[in-house]
Amino acid sequence: MSSAYAKTKTAITTPFTTASTATPADPTTSPTKPVTVAPEILVAQGSYFESQGNYAKAMDSYSRALEMEAKNPTALLAMARLYDQQKDPNKAAEFYRKAIDVAPNNADAYAELGNLLARAGNLKEARTELQKAVNLQPKNRSHRASLAGVILDSGDAEAAFDELRQVEAPAMAHYQLAYLHFNRKNIPATQQHLNSALQIDPNLKPARDLLNSMGGAQNVSSMIQQGQQIYQQAGTLAGDVSRGLQGFAPAPPVPAQPLPTPAFPSQPATPGF
Repeated sequence: MSSAYAKTKTAITTPFTTASTATPADPTTSPTKPVTVAPEILVAQGSYFESQGNYAKAMDSYSRALEMEAKNPTALLAMARLYDQQKDPNKAAEFYRKAIDVAPNNADAYAELGNLLARAGNLKEARTELQKAVNLQPKNRSHRASLAGVILDSGDAEAAFDELRQVEAPAMAHYQLAYLHFNRKNIPATQQHLNSALQIDPNLKPARDLLNSMGGAQNVSSMIQQGQQIYQQAGTLAGDVSRGLQGFAPAPPVPAQPLPTPAFPSQPATPGF
């Protein structure tokens, strides 16, 4: 009897159980709770928009990420790169430095800031920032090549080569330096280092490809010789003209003669004038 009574009591009272005694709903599944997106998700979203050329939406995504976490290094670096891509060097440098402040061991931030400064012609500061990147990642070829380029632009080709030798075999280091010279339109230095690279490794494909793109060694030598001949011929011609003028007195000036007044047949007046 007691068992039957207990079952009957449970069946009657269950529908009337108060809310305070019921199991509460999981708040994370509530349809009215706003969804929180992590800053990293917003940065990934912004990166997608940026890849599609939608810079306004990319900027909005990165800005929202920074509103959530002002010192998020990924968002700061993404914002710097976006400004860099949009040719706003001042804002780009500002965000590169902010990224460095919160993540001082991020070699990429130093390297990209250094490249930005190099493009602006600030070689001294560019070299400082790129050296920091190299110090953090000594084996990174890209950072070394960027630093070598700045050193080359500062006028020290030997030091630039030494920088490349830290991460490249001798033949490849000569090729890399040749490529840097080629980008700066220094054809004689390009040929010199390509020749050095191919003497060490005749099968070095990048060196051969660059040489072929310039028309081959014979064509490059011909271009240099033609340039030198033109320069020498110009100097010889100038000297000949100068010497030819010596010993000749200038001709006396011819006195000016009055020109006769031309005679025109009389014309009848035009009506209306």
